[in-house]
Amino acid sequence: MNHDIKHYVHKDRWIDDELCDEAIDRLNLQNTWLPFPKDVVNAYPDQPRKQDGIAGSTLSIDWEQFMGDPNIPEQDRNYGLTHMNDRPTLDKLRVCVKRGLDHYVHEHLKDIPWYDYYRDFTDPKFMKYSETHDMMEHCDHVRYVFDGKRKGIPTVSIVGNLGDDFEGGALRMWDNTDYYFKKGEIMYFPSNFLYPHRVREVTSGLSCLLYTSDAAD
Repeated sequence: MNHDIKHYVHKDRWIDDELCDEAIDRLNLQNTWLPFPKDVVNAYPDQPRKQDGIAGSTLSIDWEQFMGDPNIPEQDRNYGLTHMNDRPTLDKLRVCVKRGLDHYVHEHLKDIPWYDYYRDFTDPKFMKYSETHDMMEHCDHVRYVFDGKRKGIPTVSIVGNLGDDFEGGALRMWDNTDYYFKKGEIMYFPSNFLYPHRVREVTSGLSCLLYTSDAAD
């Protein structure tokens, strides 16, 4: 087993240009982006939103409660988030995500054969970052993802990039390493507290990312 935790951050190209463009076209057509506040943890000092995790972290924030909240002041609005309504396009993206996830688990992590228990992954969410947008530091070990019929916690985080018409917007990991995504690239890394990360400010253009995580049971 590799003892360098950076080894478990793995990025490669899994989505072709045609499907990236198709996905962005579908998202623009449905135009259902909902804004998030700049600082989720401290956005509502007078009426704090439910958090049952560590103070100052996003460990167990229920992100759904922030989507499209009309009380977010205009100056505090940040990136947009949505789900994709077009099932055929979404299914094609899922094929690409699964191909990369299979490679990550069975090839990149082949020196730890006991890690093979992921069963599925959630339908990706999509995030749109315009100029000045970013995302605060957090880890993805959230509970709410699997609080319905499916139980469990995320073990692998999956972040992909659909476009190339932007500058900035690097994914910064815990050691201040910045990962820049080319169009169609997807990154896989553990979701636990050892891998805090954030999205740095987009300085120009428009970035569109997809995010999901595996559904280990």
